[in-house]
Amino acid sequence: MSHESARRRRKSAAAPTIAALTFSPETIDAIADAVAERIVEKSKTAKAPPPTTSELLTIKQFCEVTKLSRTRVYTLGKSGALEMARVGHRVRIPASEVERVLRGEMAA
Repeated sequence: MSHESARRRRKSAAAPTIAALTFSPETIDAIADAVAERIVEKSKTAKAPPPTTSELLTIKQFCEVTKLSRTRVYTLGKSGALEMARVGHRVRIPASEVERVLRGEMAA
C-alpha cells in the first residue's frame, strides 16, 4: 500500500462536520432559564463538602472528649447514628459529631 492511499484513507475517516445551528433570542433565553433552574435544583440537593482533616477526629480523640467507649463509638457508627468518614484505611469522625453528642442530640 502506498503512502498516498493511506493518506486518502485517513482523510475519509475524519469526523463528519456538523452544520451550525441558529436560534432565536427567545429560544436562547428559554434555554438559559432552564439551565439556571437546573443549577438551582442541583445546588439544593448537593451534599455539603466533606470536612477538612483539621475538622476530623480520631476515634481515640472522640472517645476522650465524649467519654464514650471505643466499642460504643464503633457501634453508633455502624448503626448510622454517628457520622464516620474513611481516610484511606483510617476512620475519622467530624468534629460536628462531638457537638451533637455533647448537646444530647444523639442517644449515647
